[in-house]
Order: sequence, then C-alpha cells, then structure tokens
Amino acid sequence: MDPDKALAVVVEFRERLNIYENPRGAAEHDQVSEWLDKRRPLVVEIAETAQRGLGQLIKRRARTSGVGWTWSSAHTPTLTLIGALEDSSLRQEVLGPQGPLLSARNLHPWVWHSAVDLWDDGRWRHAA
Repeated sequence: MDPDKALAVVVEFRERLNIYENPRGAAEHDQVSEWLDKRRPLVVEIAETAQRGLGQLIKRRARTSGVGWTWSSAHTPTLTLIGALEDSSLRQEVLGPQGPLLSARNLHPWVWHSAVDLWDDGRWRHAA
C-alpha cells in the first residue's frame, strides 16, 4: 500500500463526509452520498490494511429514524485512519520492521531481512 496515496483517498473521503453532513441542497446531498457509497469499499480496505478492525467501523452506517442512512458513524474511525496513515512512516522509524515472532539467531542475515520485509508487507506465507 502506498501510504501517501491512501492518505489522499481517505482525506477526500473525510471531506465528502463533511459535505454530506452540510450539503448546499438535495442534489449535492444525493451526489455525495452516491460518491461515498462507491468509494467506501476502497476506504474500508485501506482501513483494514492500516489497522485491523478499523474498516468495520467505517463500513457500518447508523440507521436514523425516518431520515434514512447516515454517514455520521464514519467520522471518528475516518479520523483515526487519517492519523494512522499520517503516523505510518514515524511508526516505522520508531518501531522498525515488525517481522514474524521467531528466533532469528540461527538464520542468515539475508534470509532474515527478506522474511522481515515480506512479513511487514502482509505476505506471511511467503515470509515463512
């Protein structure tokens, strides 16, 4: 995942959420709602990649009585996702590569470094 592109997608999603909550008219409201529905799967996938479980919070939309669907429940998890994406490079600097939890003492450095990169990219089967 490209963190910069993912961040741009999520920031635009957040901006559209704000427009949805304060539209200039019914036409804009419907247009933004349609855009959010189309973009939601990508944002959910980005969220799940960034932080497991976060995508499900964005995926759920609260039902309001008599008004229909609302996106208000997506605001907080979207802000959390923006923070996670903005902090991804800092997190990498501070925490370093995560890698699998196993003793690397007997592994050759070439093997270990390859496994760490694969593991951190989410390709666990290949890393093992």
